[in-house]
Amino acid sequence: MVHIRSVIYALQDKGIVSTKVSIGQISGGTSSKVYLLEDKGNKMILKINDPEVIEQEVLFLNEYQSISNFPKVVYFDERFQFFMMEYVVGKMIDRHESKEIVLNQSYIFKDYHLAKDNRVGYVDTLYTNFHEFLKVNVLIDIDTIVNYAQIDEVFYMDKLDTMPLPNEHPKYVHGDFGYHNMLVNENKISVIDPTPMQNLILYELLFMYFSTPYDINVISLKSIYQLYIEYEEMTFDTFLFYAEVVCLLRIATCARHHIEEMPLYIEVFENIF
Repeated sequence: MVHIRSVIYALQDKGIVSTKVSIGQISGGTSSKVYLLEDKGNKMILKINDPEVIEQEVLFLNEYQSISNFPKVVYFDERFQFFMMEYVVGKMIDRHESKEIVLNQSYIFKDYHLAKDNRVGYVDTLYTNFHEFLKVNVLIDIDTIVNYAQIDEVFYMDKLDTMPLPNEHPKYVHGDFGYHNMLVNENKISVIDPTPMQNLILYELLFMYFSTPYDINVISLKSIYQLYIEYEEMTFDTFLFYAEVVCLLRIATCARHHIEEMPLYIEVFENIF
């Protein structure tokens, strides 16, 4: 990973920032090194990471420059060692915030582009279809999941093997569209730090819904179902099964990053599913 000083010198050589630019490092959940640059009264964000990570983030943000909820790329290094984007004004959304407020941002998904093929997964790890993607991820996390939830993994594998695939064609999606990546400023929510995927709107919606354990109940789940059937027809029972699988995957993520919320996720899982 390139050093911040080398990046600043390169930006100064190109006249993108001045010699008086101020630099402050920002801590956060992202794997990138993130800096706030202030230069001549302007604020910009600089991100440094491995080239394959930077390239995918830049490609995604450039693909969706027309979506105002995503930050705009200001400059990127041709070798994808770093890039600069606009500074997004706002504060991290409260994890207790109503699901309704966040779900109101789902209009963004209508602007997602179709994926290049039917495969599903992160752009560098694609599986044959949506069910294969879910099965692999459940199997990866099964040892963690069964520590907290009493489930029969064979039931999920068999059902994913036998039930029809959703008709929805995969889209080119954010991939990490959750509360942890949302900044709110007045009534606008901005979403940062994409981890691009080819996936279904179904998954993107459910990922967002389960990204916090608060305000998860049958009523709000039916609201998200009503949103989804604007994209694709699906029975509520089928939708509920996919919600159950995504909830299990979120339990595994919770064990790694937000263990203090685990009792709430387990309560949700037991009460709804």
